[in-house]
Amino acid sequence: CLRGGLVGLMARRSLETVVGILAVLKAGGAYVPIDPEYPEERIRYILENSNAQLLLTQRELLEQVPFEGTVVALDDEQAYSDDGSNLEPASGPNDLAYVIYTSGTTGKPKGVMLEHRGLVSLELTFAHTLHTTEQDRVLQFASLSFDASCWEMFNALYFGATLYIPSTETILDDQLFERFMNEHAITIATLPPTYAAYLNSDRLPSLSRLITAGSAVSAEFVQQWKDKVQYYNAYGPTEASIATSVWAASTHDTERRAIPIGRPIWNHRLYILGAQNQLAPIGVEGELCIAGVGLARGYWNRPDLTAEKFIEHPFEPGERLYRTGDLARWLPDGNIEYLGRIDHQVKIRGFRIEIGEIEEQLLKIDSVQETIVIAREGKSGQELCAYLVAGRPLTLGELRSALAQKLPNYMIPAHFVQLPWM
Repeated sequence: CLRGGLVGLMARRSLETVVGILAVLKAGGAYVPIDPEYPEERIRYILENSNAQLLLTQRELLEQVPFEGTVVALDDEQAYSDDGSNLEPASGPNDLAYVIYTSGTTGKPKGVMLEHRGLVSLELTFAHTLHTTEQDRVLQFASLSFDASCWEMFNALYFGATLYIPSTETILDDQLFERFMNEHAITIATLPPTYAAYLNSDRLPSLSRLITAGSAVSAEFVQQWKDKVQYYNAYGPTEASIATSVWAASTHDTERRAIPIGRPIWNHRLYILGAQNQLAPIGVEGELCIAGVGLARGYWNRPDLTAEKFIEHPFEPGERLYRTGDLARWLPDGNIEYLGRIDHQVKIRGFRIEIGEIEEQLLKIDSVQETIVIAREGKSGQELCAYLVAGRPLTLGELRSALAQKLPNYMIPAHFVQLPWM
């Protein structure tokens, strides 16, 4: 039995990915998703930091990263047993289900420990808010290393709906993507707003529910979709089991300038607190904090950071409260409006990024003396822009190549500006 053990899962978009996740969960372990596109150093760090003794992968990836533990190829028929009987339940609600590594301020990613109870609790939201049934066809869009992939998979599997997994090539071409959606009559899709903005609602007749998450949406975007599908805007950090609040658009919503992130989902509680942890009145901004069954256990091997972010609940003794670092305010209708970040964290195309991790890697490049990275509004939404001072002229290719060896693609700035001084 793997109960409590962490298992690395590095696989490309495929049926085997889902098989691997279910195998780990049924055996009582927790899976650690690793994107095969990550730089080798980052993959190695996650495997070593998590202390995983077992890695589930695919044959084409076996040589990608040296791993001293046991390796099983999910697409190798010899790895499967003929026994089709079900396993005895090995995990309870407080056992770990998965550990996802997100960007960290120290220059290294940090592992967030999520338990079964948060994952199971989402079933209520799927059933009563999204109204998922076994007739639905659910799209699996998100990267394995992004917790939205759990949301998509279990939204389908909890109800016996069908899960459809497009290839990376399909996702990168909006025409191929629309064709895929129509050929398989997809009814539920969860997409980053920056991606959905390139789609035409008139060309997706089977789509009945669209959920966006990961970054802000405009009122114009909602107007384009709300009469064609049931549209939802969702919000939630990895530390609170994927989603924490959901806003459902109505055909009567025509006056909103800012699109809210909604109300707390089932078994979640949201608070907006001032500097002294006092409750903020309606309309007054404060830090958005979360309580409830979805809270993570904390950060893997980071008790200091866990204590800083998961504080004692000021209103419910014995409970914990997660400080999101997000600014928000209550609206008079009971919804919440997101106002930005308190710290140096940003979201780019749905991925949460700590600016400090990028800056630290830039400073390791030969002759770079100073740097600062900021998020700016670009043609397709928020983009990262790096400003730097160096002892010699640096080319764009040189900078991108150096960062690509350390950081995933979504963390590499879109723009670099070299300055004579800062």
